[in-house]
Amino acid sequence: MAASDAADERRQPSSWFDVVDADLRLSATKVTGLPVSMGKAAASITARSGRLVAQLSDLEISDGAVTGQIAIDGVGQDRTVRLSGTIRDAELGPIFKMALGGLPPPVDGVGTLQIDLTAVGSSWDTRISSLRGSADLTMPEGGRMASALESLMTDAQERGPLLLSARRRRDGSVDALRARV
Repeated sequence: MAASDAADERRQPSSWFDVVDADLRLSATKVTGLPVSMGKAAASITARSGRLVAQLSDLEISDGAVTGQIAIDGVGQDRTVRLSGTIRDAELGPIFKMALGGLPPPVDGVGTLQIDLTAVGSSWDTRISSLRGSADLTMPEGGRMASALESLMTDAQERGPLLLSARRRRDGSVDALRARV
């Protein structure tokens, strides 16, 4: 194979992700159709040269607000995926229930969740195993914590860097919850 043939082969796009060049901006005064209450929303999606950025700049949800970004860098053999965002002063139970496909929410109450996660790999399995970052959950006014989450946090505290502060009551509710991984 000639050197120019090899160079042409390397330049061939491996998926639609490599050839799309687009900018999309969306805004709405009210979002409907999801099982949580939502108000106005503004978002943008930019795809260019193997990179995609989806930015949620404003979303009213469950009496709170969400901002965030998903960035995918598909340049090179491994894709880097980064998810960062904040759900601020929102009723978290319905949001978690929706995100978990209807499963019981791990926490229920008004709170703030900040996440910053990064994964790298050529497949979903390698990306999941490379997942790194932080999640910070604060519920200053308390709420309810699922018993499965309590046992998960107890187990995680024994194995790694997890900070958990919760004032628990007998009825399963908490006066305040703060977790950071």
